[in-house]
Formats: sequence, C-alpha cells, structure tokens
Amino acid sequence: VSLFPSTGLVQSDSVDQSPPEVRISEGQSVTLHCNFTTVDPSPYLFWYRQYPNQPPQHILTKTKFDVPDQTLAQGKFSASLHLGNKTVPFKIEAVSQQESAVYYCALRPTGGRTASPLVQKVSGGYLW
Repeated sequence: VSLFPSTGLVQSDSVDQSPPEVRISEGQSVTLHCNFTTVDPSPYLFWYRQYPNQPPQHILTKTKFDVPDQTLAQGKFSASLHLGNKTVPFKIEAVSQQESAVYYCALRPTGGRTASPLVQKVSGGYLW
C-alpha cells in the first residue's frame, strides 16, 4: 500500500495509513492499518476504494455507535474501531486481483454533522 497523505483542514484531526505498500498472493487475507487523531469523542471513520480513473467507492463506515456496515462490505470487508489507541484496521478476506486498488481511510471532521468527502481528512495507499 503506497501512501498519499493529504493535509488536514483542522490541525487536531488527521489520519495516517501504514505500511506504504502491501503485496500479497491471491486468496490471502490482508489487514490495512489506519491511525487517526481527533478531538471528537464520537468520530466517524470511512474506508474507500479507488480504481484508476474512477471515483472513490465507499466500502464501510465505523463509529462508536456500531452502525451496520453498508454498501460494499457484505462479508468481504470488515473493520473495527478502537477508540483507545485510535486505530481502525480494515480487513479484506480472500483477496483477488479485483481488489488491487488504492484504499483510503477518511475521518469526518469535527464541528460538522455531515460526511462530505470534500472536507474529510484522508490518507490512502495501494494494494497490489
């Protein structure tokens, strides 16, 4: 996973993904890691996937309220929100060539109640 961190609009909110790149064989499972910093006691974290020349696709959302996973999740993808160490690991089961893409972790900003992709703090990387 190659990282392309963006600058945050609010200094207290940020996300960071590691490692820089992940290469695995088809059929294996992989966990992508995202660390976040926020002053919001109830953060919303999002995972997206983006293929070349395509817009990002929302995969799932995690909150402390444990909102059910939506859209693309359906057993293939899972994530858990750890507020104590401020991480939201993202797991892909039985990776296939179709999952080779840039994956983004995003944090809804504090002070707002809507999740606008234009103002989310985003960090991303490439899965081979």
